[in-house]
Amino acid sequence: MKQFFYDVLDFQNHPLEDGNLVFGVDSLTMIDSQIIFNGSNNILFLEKGITLSHSSLSFEANNSVIYVACNKPLYQRLNVRVYNNSTFFIGNGAHTSGVVNVIVSEEKNVFIGDENMFAFGVWIRTADPHLIYSAKTHERTNASKSVFLGDHVWSGQGAVYLKGAQVHSGSIIGAMGVVPGKHLESNGSWAGNPVRQIASDIFWEDTCVNSFTKETAAEYNTYPQDSFIYKTVPTEYLSFEQLDAELSAATTAKDKLKYLQYLQRTKTKNRFAMRTGEPQGLGGKLRALLNLAPKSPKENLYSKLPPGAVDASVPSRGKKKPKPAKKPEEEQPRDAAEENADALEKETSQEKTPVEAVAETTPAADPPAPEDAEPDEE
Repeated sequence: MKQFFYDVLDFQNHPLEDGNLVFGVDSLTMIDSQIIFNGSNNILFLEKGITLSHSSLSFEANNSVIYVACNKPLYQRLNVRVYNNSTFFIGNGAHTSGVVNVIVSEEKNVFIGDENMFAFGVWIRTADPHLIYSAKTHERTNASKSVFLGDHVWSGQGAVYLKGAQVHSGSIIGAMGVVPGKHLESNGSWAGNPVRQIASDIFWEDTCVNSFTKETAAEYNTYPQDSFIYKTVPTEYLSFEQLDAELSAATTAKDKLKYLQYLQRTKTKNRFAMRTGEPQGLGGKLRALLNLAPKSPKENLYSKLPPGAVDASVPSRGKKKPKPAKKPEEEQPRDAAEENADALEKETSQEKTPVEAVAETTPAADPPAPEDAEPDEE
């Protein structure tokens, strides 16, 4: 692959010794756009046939990568700023109706898969970006986190992705939806602030309906293919956590670029597909019931269950169930012969000691009568 340095684009005030590199400018088309380097050892990688329209790609620090894959003509409108040791990647076939605004900071990453569609006014950022601390511990509470969008994700007008947001393939984020660090499954529709799921088991297709007639609409009433239905396939699945770890472990911009190129060569349909299934094991079932995050295995899960919530089908992990307490037996009525026999047996079986015999022959003194004692009422 031929290597192009940034001075080919006639940049000024950025000498070659800064180590910044640009790949792919031979086929780049720029319309009212700019590329800025304010740091060193950064890489801008542009696949063949890129068109940047009303875009700004800005490196504000060092050792970062911006990778723009082949896009639909005249539809790549990006306002991207990256800081130290960060990565911005946008995959093939992106469609941007308006400018997509992205800020990648504090050594985090933004990764956008293939065939993503963006409406007007979408924002993505990995930081708040100002610091927030606990008033009790004085420790920071708002650490920055990477943001990931899978393949074929539709971001509605004004959608906002905040630090830690993860959206798996095939989903929709509604207009003005805010994704604050949530992990959203595939083929779902999400809306609100913060977003909540409003539909599941759906898929979308990017044909625009604006010019539809009744006849055209009738033709599109069904979509007979499963092209945009995603399934969790363990042999294909690449978790966003693993992707983030690989990019963060790369110590140079060139290492980050190598990994991104590897991802481009090894794509599968369901690489970012995640569908929530039946939780496995006792802890999973209880946590699904209580909507709890994973905790230590020593935690007593039963103590947080509402009354009657434990599933009778769940095994008790070898602990024996306590035996129910025996009910006291009801006293049966006895006849006169049984009572006389018991009294006789008691008298003959007890032998009194001398002290007991004296105590029996000595009359006990009557207790003094209380003053002003009233007679018992009959």
